[in-house]
Amino acid sequence: MQLVKFLSGYPDLIGRRQAFVGVFSGPTSYTASATAPLTGGDTLVIPGYEKYIDSITEISIDTLGNYFGVAKPSIAGARATWTIFYYNAATGAIIQNLTGGNSTLTTAQFLVSGFMGEY
Repeated sequence: MQLVKFLSGYPDLIGRRQAFVGVFSGPTSYTASATAPLTGGDTLVIPGYEKYIDSITEISIDTLGNYFGVAKPSIAGARATWTIFYYNAATGAIIQNLTGGNSTLTTAQFLVSGFMGEY
C-alpha cells in the first residue's frame, strides 16, 4: 500500500521526528496467513521515507466501515519495514486472499498515522 497523500499540515516536525497522517487505498491483490506467525500482508510505502518509519500509531477503519488494518514491524527497532494486515470489521476475521482488480479492498480508503524521520 502506498500513501496517496499526506493530510494538510503533515508531515509536521516534533523535535527531530516527524508526525504524519495520510490517506491510502487498499491493495489490488493481497494474501495473508490466517494463523501466527502472520506472513504475506501489504507493505506500507511512504515515498521518500520507506526506511525511516519509526512507528505506526493507527490505521483507521476504512471510510465505508468494512475493514480495518493492523501494522506489523519487521523488527523491534530502528529502520523497520511495516506490513499491513487487513481484517473484517464485522467479524474481526483476517482477510486472507483477494486478487485482481475486483478486490473490495481497492475501494477502501484508510487513514494512517505515525512517526518518521531521517535521523
